[in-house]
Amino acid sequence: MLAGKKVIASHFDPAVSKQLKQLALEQDTTVQALLSEALNELFEKYGKKPIA
Repeated sequence: MLAGKKVIASHFDPAVSKQLKQLALEQDTTVQALLSEALNELFEKYGKKPIA
């Protein structure tokens, strides 16, 4: 566990996991980075500060 960090988890169809991993490989990044990007966009959509 990383100091000062919390795990956020959810359950999705296995195809979601596979596609997310494929996207990370295609974009030469990590699943973590993609999820941070997605969360920040969600926060901004709802008028929140992008902090992920």
